[in-house]
Amino acid sequence: MKTYWSETNDDSFMDLQCNFDFTCPFHGEGSTMVLHDSKLFKFNLDKDKERDLSHAIDVVVRCPDCGYIDIYGVAVSDEHYGRIYERIERYINVLIQEAKQRKIDESPAVATN
Repeated sequence: MKTYWSETNDDSFMDLQCNFDFTCPFHGEGSTMVLHDSKLFKFNLDKDKERDLSHAIDVVVRCPDCGYIDIYGVAVSDEHYGRIYERIERYINVLIQEAKQRKIDESPAVATN
């Protein structure tokens, strides 16, 4: 059985390695599609079982020539999900701190007597 995606732990895109070429179905070979977006999911396979969670990453690629978009849903392990979630959380916290610092730096000076 061919493995289309492999989990990595090397800080690459979502720690995923694609094992095939993204090609546009309208342009054929040599038309490499580019990463457009991604989304991390946690969901229940069985709505009656609250603890049976599964994890996936949607990888969205786009053809730079015609704009055709393709989406690949990639199932990932609990450990993989946790690692990516923590990385995203750290990144968001850094952005929040930078925004707070910019707000402080850009605020007008208060005169004191």
